[in-house]
Amino acid sequence: MSINQYELFADYFQFYLQDEAEAAPLSDCWNEETSVRASPSGGYLLGVAPGVVAVGTARNMTVPVSVEVLESQPELDLAAWDHVIECSLDVPSGRMVIAGCTDYFPDAARIPVPPGTYRVRVAYGSLDKLSADALDGDDHYRVQLWRAASITPRVCKQRSDDPQVLEGDTHVVTALAVLADGRVVCGSGDGMARVWDLAGGGAARVLEGHAGRVRALAVLNDGRVVSASGDDDTVRAWDLAGSAMARVLEGHKGWVRALAVLNDGRVVSGGDDDTVRVWDLAGGAGARVLEGHTGWVRALAVMSDGRVVSGSGDRTVRVWDLAGGGAAHVLEGHTGWVTALAVLADGRVVSGSGDRTVRVWDLAGGSAARVLEGHTGSVRALAVLADGRVVSGGDDGTVRVWDLAAGGAARVLEGHTGSVTALVVLADGRVVSGSDDRTVRVWDLAAGRAEGVLEGHTGWVRALAMLNDGGAAGDEVTVRMWDLAGGAAARVLEGHTGWMTALAVLTDGRVVSGGEDGTVRVWDLAGGAAARVLEGHSGPVRALAPLTDGRLVSGGEDRTVRVWDLAGDPAPLVLEGHTGWVRAVAVLTDGRVVSGGDRTVRVWDLAGGGAALALEGHTGSVTALTVLTDGRVASGAEDCTVRVWDLAGGGAGLVLEGHTGSVTALAVLADGRMVSGSDDRTVRVWDVAAGIQRQTFVADAPVNWLAAPGARQIVAGCTDGTVHWLCWR
Repeated sequence: MSINQYELFADYFQFYLQDEAEAAPLSDCWNEETSVRASPSGGYLLGVAPGVVAVGTARNMTVPVSVEVLESQPELDLAAWDHVIECSLDVPSGRMVIAGCTDYFPDAARIPVPPGTYRVRVAYGSLDKLSADALDGDDHYRVQLWRAASITPRVCKQRSDDPQVLEGDTHVVTALAVLADGRVVCGSGDGMARVWDLAGGGAARVLEGHAGRVRALAVLNDGRVVSASGDDDTVRAWDLAGSAMARVLEGHKGWVRALAVLNDGRVVSGGDDDTVRVWDLAGGAGARVLEGHTGWVRALAVMSDGRVVSGSGDRTVRVWDLAGGGAAHVLEGHTGWVTALAVLADGRVVSGSGDRTVRVWDLAGGSAARVLEGHTGSVRALAVLADGRVVSGGDDGTVRVWDLAAGGAARVLEGHTGSVTALVVLADGRVVSGSDDRTVRVWDLAAGRAEGVLEGHTGWVRALAMLNDGGAAGDEVTVRMWDLAGGAAARVLEGHTGWMTALAVLTDGRVVSGGEDGTVRVWDLAGGAAARVLEGHSGPVRALAPLTDGRLVSGGEDRTVRVWDLAGDPAPLVLEGHTGWVRAVAVLTDGRVVSGGDRTVRVWDLAGGGAALALEGHTGSVTALTVLTDGRVASGAEDCTVRVWDLAGGGAGLVLEGHTGSVTALAVLADGRMVSGSDDRTVRVWDVAAGIQRQTFVADAPVNWLAAPGARQIVAGCTDGTVHWLCWR
């Protein structure tokens, strides 16, 4: 662990952490897509870009900053801070730079760190203790970093003076679409799409699968919903009549931000790789890649003759003739990113931009026939009414209805308290809007008011879609027992007052859970209640393993290993020696206990009550353990290696390299081979006898648990909530 203290000149109210080799403009951090506000209506306090984290400050002066590089995740101490945000930072060069935004880069401070992906937790203190001119103050900032899988930015604690206090993940509603039956589909920053029944006012279905925020939605003629995500670079087609995702389309090399559907059922997508892609769902592959934009493709629309319209960060609108494969028109005039598109019945194209204008393009003349001004923020969404009026939504929180015949906004609809980022028009003429204020509003244009507000999203609403039928294992604190034959939860076991962090099954069939509340609970499945609550750990319980004699072993963040006699003495045997969190425990056939934590693996002799052996070699915290069929112990760690330890010799007999992220899970196949899972999204099969890797499987997200039910079968669980069943011949 290293702690570094700095006095940084926070010019323009900000300072930065970045990878030394990253050349991206620092200004890329500050935009609506990648920034986190102090409150829904406040200024930005954190922004991210590839290899860069920007921290907003309360003063435009020199401020104290503490940077802690840690071996493992620290405790979340919210009480001492006004505001806490987490995000991720890639440091492939192994050198992190910290500086004010106008500091001379070559002279800025460097912090050496092991190359990899880091979780960044920024804590803001005394933000309100400023002088009247805001030149002096007691504000201070702490940055903590540790190696962990990448996440989208999230608020852990909101400033207490804000009327809305958000804890945990905070995202937005990101896309809207309407089905033919009148149901509305909303995509959210929590990676889910929700189908709303306007008649009932509730979510009829939640579609899960994306690893990050849903950035775009579209509806096929057969009623399937197509969604796109930025974080996993995929397009997904959902069959709402069934229960499964119909197809996952991969090919984009960056975030997918826009979707459209052609009359023949093909899907068009646009992304951060500057391309427009046309997908054939029947074949599941990109039928065509359209290149020409020099910036991210942020908006798409389809014309009645089959041409595709795209808008980009290069400030142009392009009209693509799919028959010829090239851009028939390049429309220039916007002075900001083109963020929204729509097509009028007469073939004119409507575009919205970061320059706060809506433009109506006459393709025959190749110029903007009309420029509509009125929004005081970027235009984020567009839709067209049956009578030819245009509806726009923007960062100013308003929905505007434009009468093109008169050239002005016929009506301004107010009610949202955040950016309006998605719009759709219902068959009856009503307009549905989604916003960063986490609500969906249904507008009666005749009355000029919102007749319904749909609430339930825990993040920003950025996507909507409309349906054809007429309407819109352990989790945080519970343990769920699932009836696989019936497909439903047979029992929900409640009692923990924090996240459930570990599970094990005793030889008599009882289930044991460990939680962030520091307790171990033994569950009587017949009665559905905790038969016993074991208290003693002073921090979250991270690992559990049963002994063959019925006792239970637990490891926790209090750096101890505890052995519990479930039938007798309630006071556990406490094994001390680790200097960091105990993240993994395992049991040898001779009854000895193995634990992993602070870069060491320790073998405990329970009869003597002490550590018989301490195995050193890892350069990162040990996160996973398993026992091989020949009695050797394998450990995985944040140093990306798997080590096989010969307990008789007291040293590592084998070091297995190949993973590029922390090794998070280990298992043993029936034939003696070993399986490892990692934050690098791979599952690897190792021939330990030969010391070589045999197979590699790539998952959709970081792998966080493994099971091996057969000689050639692996079950892998990922951080996006998916479970992969891997089989091979």
